Amino acid sequence: MHKNFYNHDDFDEYVKEQDKWICDDSWSLPEHNKFGYMLEKSAKYNAGKLVEYIVMLRSENITNHISVFHKKSKQNRDIWSGFVDSPDEYQVMMDVVKKFIEEYKNNSGAT
Repeated sequence: MHKNFYNHDDFDEYVKEQDKWICDDSWSLPEHNKFGYMLEKSAKYNAGKLVEYIVMLRSENITNHISVFHKKSKQNRDIWSGFVDSPDEYQVMMDVVKKFIEEYKNNSGAT
């Protein structure tokens, strides 16, 4: 069992190192205390334009409340939502995200 994240910066650094989540300012809403990240390896482009990816939103004012969803065109599909206070809980979340990605690839023929 790993220790809990000390603060939001600790969480942010961990997810960047573990799975290459990158800050996505298009989803960050500091005025609403929401900060967005894109899962780098999930990004799909068409003619140089980002058309599909996985987004994680972290709420600043609610202790480590996380929402993860799949963004394709104008559609958002919820993948996971809950609280992530430790690396162990983060891994539980990522197991769900990875399962979604695998099932999506198998069902849609996506690469």
